Amino acid sequence: MFIDEAIITLLSGKGGDGCISFRREKYIDMGGPDGGDGGKGGSVYIESTNSINTLIDFNNIKTFKAKDGEKGTKKNARGASGDDIVIKVPLGTIIREAKSGKMLLDLNNPQKILFLEGGDGGIGNVHFKSSRNQTPYMALKGYPSRDIEVKLELKMLADIALVGLPNAGKSTFINTISACKSKVGAYPFTTLEPKLGVVKQFGKTFVVADVPGLIAGAADGKGLGHKFLKHIERTKMVLHLVDISGFDSDDFVGDFETIQKEMDKYSHILMDKEHVIVGTKTDIKCDKETLTSFEEHVKKTGLKYFTISSADSSGVQELIKYMSERLDEVKIPDNSEVVVPISYFFHQEDRKNDIEVEKIDDATYAIQGRILDSVLDRYVSSNYTFDMLMDILRKNKLDNKLRRVGVKDGDTIRIKDREF
Repeated sequence: MFIDEAIITLLSGKGGDGCISFRREKYIDMGGPDGGDGGKGGSVYIESTNSINTLIDFNNIKTFKAKDGEKGTKKNARGASGDDIVIKVPLGTIIREAKSGKMLLDLNNPQKILFLEGGDGGIGNVHFKSSRNQTPYMALKGYPSRDIEVKLELKMLADIALVGLPNAGKSTFINTISACKSKVGAYPFTTLEPKLGVVKQFGKTFVVADVPGLIAGAADGKGLGHKFLKHIERTKMVLHLVDISGFDSDDFVGDFETIQKEMDKYSHILMDKEHVIVGTKTDIKCDKETLTSFEEHVKKTGLKYFTISSADSSGVQELIKYMSERLDEVKIPDNSEVVVPISYFFHQEDRKNDIEVEKIDDATYAIQGRILDSVLDRYVSSNYTFDMLMDILRKNKLDNKLRRVGVKDGDTIRIKDREF
């Protein structure tokens, strides 16, 4: 089964909480704090590989989560870090944010990328000991897990795409020039999913994709081929096969124009590529006047034209030689979305700092940050809690941060519902 789209949810691991613990040993009084730090949560990596060519693995499993970091323990023992997970996808996979459709990654080369970083572990109470607070009953919680719902889109990586109406001879042609075993039959839509064939001739190696047959209205969702038009966007060249045997149709010009219009309607990117028109099934004799009229029509478009028969291999070697020579010269057009370098990585978003100072007006500033959230989430607000919080903030250079943003004597500092 060929699956080229999937929506999945990815979650990194939560950081383990710091530990509140005090040393308790015989003959040792007031041992002091010894709570260890929490372990780092597992991260989510995306790895693109050529060992798989479909997204079928995501057909049933929709949620992938890295393990959480473990809590810190006594004797300054750090909690174990959570295990990372690696999501393997085929080369050519595009990752988008499911809700917005924003492209996050375009994986057209083998690589392993950190996508969602696991949460850092919280710190234990040993870090909060001070001359004013010898027994700190607090520790920081670990950073929370990160999650995102993404859409995976597979655009196959091939050098050349074969397009045409059903029964144009695409499957027979790719089977002839490669070791591909695409299904062949005397009825439409024998190919239900794209097939890749590797061609090794004339000292060159290139990949050809057999795209399921297109019909009129394909760009609007008719038939099967519309599902696979996106796979053509990455190719350098398009081989448009037209059945000129006259067996199914003698309107060669109409057949040719049908496919050209559908590709143009789907995306201008497809029409910017080099197109080669190939008349197929020449082993079946057809009206010469009709053939001549079609050839003249193609030449007027300025496109290269070949005639072949996959059954007796006539014209096939000439066509392969032309393809192998042209591929070194043909480049993917610069206006193609797939060649735009992607520099956005989800894990690089800013996280909340330990201490953040926000200016409310000329004489009022509000203090926020992870330390406040951790203390106030853990404790019921009290004068003791507030005093302890102020000790922690000062230890973390609150005064320097306030001066840096322009706080002066007499200004008001706001922490939650308190002012001083």
